[in-house]
Amino acid sequence: MRLFVAVDVESDEIKTVASNIQKFIRNTGVRATYPKLDDLHITLKFLGDVDKAFISDIVERLTNEKLGEIKINIRDVGGFPNLSRPRVIFLDVYDDDGKLKVLHEFVESRLESMFPRDSRPFKPHITVARIKQFYKLDKQAINLIKSMVDNVWVEITSFKLKESILTNSGPIYKDVAVFNLV
Repeated sequence: MRLFVAVDVESDEIKTVASNIQKFIRNTGVRATYPKLDDLHITLKFLGDVDKAFISDIVERLTNEKLGEIKINIRDVGGFPNLSRPRVIFLDVYDDDGKLKVLHEFVESRLESMFPRDSRPFKPHITVARIKQFYKLDKQAINLIKSMVDNVWVEITSFKLKESILTNSGPIYKDVAVFNLV
């Protein structure tokens, strides 16, 4: 099973922002793939292919973390490696009180004996498009995309162990376990 740990983003405001950005990119004619709006999430840790026999151990290790509600803020758009020549376009997640980072560290520390820590620094984001060809955004387009985001607050009360099933029409995500934070 291809697994990852994530926070689902169920905000209608975020879905509207993501949809508007996706429409803008589609209208440019660039080849890209887009996550379904109901599948928007913040990845805390990608586990990769995992034998089903290990799921109960993973679930046990991630249970009982009661950090309380986490409030995040979406107020910008970014790109990997950058927004001028993006391979990925995302909504930038701001974790002003640091609780999302604490949750990320909890997941990393609880699973580090089973899965190596990610060597890259944690950069919470919500992917809205994956660009499949060279694409250069000019300043006007960047400013237009950035203007679509208007300081949206989201409350997180759980995180999930999710399965990703790859298909020709895009990934299908299934919840394996839900961990309440409150």
